[in-house]
Order: sequence, then C-alpha cells, then structure tokens
Amino acid sequence: METFRMFTGLHATVLVTILGITTLAVALARRTPQPIGPTAAERAVGIAYLAAWVTTYVFLLFPPLHDAPKTYPLQLCHWNAVAAALLLATRWNALRPIVYFWGFALSTQAMITPSLTEGPAIYPFWFFWSTHGIIVGTALYEVIARGYRPT
Repeated sequence: METFRMFTGLHATVLVTILGITTLAVALARRTPQPIGPTAAERAVGIAYLAAWVTTYVFLLFPPLHDAPKTYPLQLCHWNAVAAALLLATRWNALRPIVYFWGFALSTQAMITPSLTEGPAIYPFWFFWSTHGIIVGTALYEVIARGYRPT
C-alpha cells in the first residue's frame, strides 16, 4: 500500500495503535512509584526516537531523497518531537510545557487531519506517525502518568 487517505481503516488503525501504546505506557507507569529521574524505559524510548530522528535527517540530506522544501526539519512538529524525546530521556522540566501545549494544540490536529500521502510501504509514513505519536503520547503520559499540570 503506497498511498494514505484520511478517515479510512488504515487511519483508524494507526490512531488506535498510538492510543494503545500510550495507554500501556501510562498503565505501567502508574503501577510503580515514580523516581525523580527518568526510568530506564523512558530513557530508552527517548534515545531511540532521537537516534531515528537524526538518522532520518542525515539520510535525507543526500540524493535521491534530498528535496530542500520537503526534507529539512522546518515544521514545528519535527522540533516538538525532539523536545518530547528529550523530556522522556532527561525529564528536563523546561520541556514539559512545550510538549504539553504544542502536543495537544498542534499535533492532535495533525493526527486527525494528516497531510500525508505516503502509505505504509514507504518510510515517510512511519516517520510521520512516530513523530506525531511520540508528541501526543508524551503529552498524555506527562498528564496522566506523571500528574503534570501547567501553571
């Protein structure tokens, strides 16, 4: 499947999968006392996403995939995903409001009405959904599992 269309079974499946993974992470986090620093799982997820992010953008710098308007990380979601991954890996409190507000206000909209044409047979599909999934998932995780409330 090389194309993606909004409001199809594939779209619903992706959203349910992201919600399921987030729900599992929240449930596991709420079952144990919360340490001051990041847990090993939080750190692993954050570092794994950062490695994927860097690898993707280095890979996109070279032909045949390099297309300046499309391959540079110029969208706010690209940088919010980095903030979410860093928040998971470090628990740096300065990132919490950024992930919270940008995650709920911007990335939920991108998940509901994605500007995506590539299907699951093509890498940009997976990068798009992992980027938006980590943002919204981390925002939900911070609120539900960690009890974050912006002040």
